[in-house]
Amino acid sequence: MITVDNWLDHHGASTKKPASALVNNAQSQSTSTQQADQTRSLTILVIEDSTDEWFLIQRTLITQFPHALVLFLSDPIQALSYLDAPVWLGQSLPAMILLDLYLPDAKAGLGLLKSIKSHPRFAKVPVITISRSNHVYDIVEVFNCGGNAYLVKPDEYQDWTEAFKLLDRY
Repeated sequence: MITVDNWLDHHGASTKKPASALVNNAQSQSTSTQQADQTRSLTILVIEDSTDEWFLIQRTLITQFPHALVLFLSDPIQALSYLDAPVWLGQSLPAMILLDLYLPDAKAGLGLLKSIKSHPRFAKVPVITISRSNHVYDIVEVFNCGGNAYLVKPDEYQDWTEAFKLLDRY
């Protein structure tokens, strides 16, 4: 998984926000999320438009987070509707969001990421962007839009399991 700090260290790039602010923000969100999860079940929202990818993600999350409720949505409109629902239903937001960057293109994924991170209530939710792309431009854009981490989708199930072990920090 690529985080802001390790990506910047490796590539020497900069983002609009200081890397330490993003990482500190993710760590404080993780602490408050963990405290809240002690009294309720953990909810992970996955926004992925490929059913094949969804199957691998679901299988891995169930293994890594057996106590979690994993919700699957396949497009940005569904995701925004779901995130708005807790406001008027009195429900809590998901503990984390796994967001496919290409829904079906990067413009849609980045637009959804910007919407989530610019909303005062949703901005608290860590968003881990997942994609088959390892292009520098995509990674920089995700961090510029407020993404908490970037995960290049592995090819093998065992690699998904290893990559998702890092999600515990969120």
